[in-house]
Amino acid sequence: MKLYVPSSTRNVAYSGVLEDLRAAEHEITFNWRDPEFRWEMIDPRFQEWMSKQYAAVVRGPSLARAHYERIEQAIAECDACVLLLPAGTDAHGEAMMAAMMGKPVVVFFTAGVQRELVHCRFNATFVESTAEMLAALAAIHTANSRLPPIKQRIYDAVRRHPGITAEQLRCLVWADDPNGGPEDRKVLHVHISQLNDRLAARGIEVRASGGEYRVRAISRPGCASRPPNPRRGARSPQIKQEEPRP
Repeated sequence: MKLYVPSSTRNVAYSGVLEDLRAAEHEITFNWRDPEFRWEMIDPRFQEWMSKQYAAVVRGPSLARAHYERIEQAIAECDACVLLLPAGTDAHGEAMMAAMMGKPVVVFFTAGVQRELVHCRFNATFVESTAEMLAALAAIHTANSRLPPIKQRIYDAVRRHPGITAEQLRCLVWADDPNGGPEDRKVLHVHISQLNDRLAARGIEVRASGGEYRVRAISRPGCASRPPNPRRGARSPQIKQEEPRP
């Protein structure tokens, strides 16, 4: 799988964990230590900046902005995030960004439990060893592989193109269909409804807001284990039941 691994610049376990992940045939979307960003690269006297100087750097073209954009792209491309602790504010913000994109988060305690309230938002798997981390990632990979083909295409399209519209989604999902997909436009919504029943166990769902679809974390208590709604799709068009991929 493609992974992003946020951590602290002072975390001595970082390089070894990346080696273990690569040995297990995982791909790291961006090693933020190569090259590592430091504020003094912009200005040796950065600690003397006032708010206006700081705002100009983070809002306009700068090394800081370019580094952040590389991180943002790496998170968008990853299949899962491994938050390697101990770590600070930036790493937790990056893990939160991954969670808000609907990416599974594995929190790896390498030096004892680091208590942070933001962990409540991740719906994460917590591990304390390399073996547990690799097992958690294997479970995520297995879960991701169980979606039927059409639902997998819907999930992949929304995950890779946050903000996609229903029409754009239809074009991607049924791109190989010479007829452009089902005539009934509601079929897409039925697939998404059924997809969300499957994604609920992962604590995520595909939802539209303002006509734009995104994968988002389920925030309501108990929703991650909600049973399928027997009334959902009662008036929706009938679609052929898909078989999960072997």
